[in-house]
Amino acid sequence: MIERALSVTPPEVRGLRPKDLAGYGRVYLGSEFCRNLLPSADDVRALKDKGAAELTVLTPLLPAAPLKAFLKTFDRILRVFPGAELSLSDLGLMRAVNRAYGKSVPLLLGRPVSVDFVRMDEKFLERFFAENNLRRLEIDDPDRAASFGGGAIKLSFHYPFRYLAMTKFCPFKKKGVCSRSCAGRTVKIRQTPPYSGDFFLRNNSYFAENRAAPPKGIGRTVFPLSAGARLFRARAGA
Repeated sequence: MIERALSVTPPEVRGLRPKDLAGYGRVYLGSEFCRNLLPSADDVRALKDKGAAELTVLTPLLPAAPLKAFLKTFDRILRVFPGAELSLSDLGLMRAVNRAYGKSVPLLLGRPVSVDFVRMDEKFLERFFAENNLRRLEIDDPDRAASFGGGAIKLSFHYPFRYLAMTKFCPFKKKGVCSRSCAGRTVKIRQTPPYSGDFFLRNNSYFAENRAAPPKGIGRTVFPLSAGARLFRARAGA
C-alpha cells in the first residue's frame, strides 16, 4: 500500500484544518529550497495538535552557521515529535545528524541533492545509503523513478511539480527582512514564442508540471498543500 504524505510550510500550519490531513498518514514540514522556511519546535507542536500522525522535516542547503543553529532546533523538534524523519538537501547536515544521534534519526535524500544521485549506479547508491543511514530517495522524475530496479532503495515521489532549478535571489522577497510571503504560493509562468509550455515558481525554485502518475514500485507519494495539488488530484481521480 502506498503511503500518502502532505507537504506544508510553517506559515501554512496555522490555517491547516483537520480535513486537510484526511487521507494522509504523514506530513512533510519545511522546505527543501529555502532556509527561511525551516520549522520550529512550536510549528511542530501546532502540527501535532492538529492531528499529524507522522512527521518528516524538510531542510534546504545550509551554510555553517544556519546548520549549527538548526541542529539545536532539531533537537527540540525531536522532543516534541520523537521518531521524526529528516529530509536532507545538505550532505554536511547528514554527517552532523548521524554523529549527534548515532544513526537513530531516519534520513531522506532530498530533491535538490537527489537530482544528481539518481543518475549514479544503483549498486553504488545502495552502499552509500546503507553507510550513511539514508532510508529514502526523494524524487519527482517519473522516468528516473521507473528506472530503479526495485532494489534496497525506497522512493518517495513528489507531484504535481517537478523540480528544475533554484535561484539564489528570491523572486518573492522585497526590500528588508524576508516575510515568507512565498509560503503556499504557486506562480504560473507562461513562456513566450519561440518557446512553449509553462513552468511554475514556488519558494525560490522553478518547477515543471508533473502530469505522469507515480510509476510502479513507489512506496510513498508527496503532495503540496496548494490549489495546484488539489486540481491535480481531481484530474487524476486520486
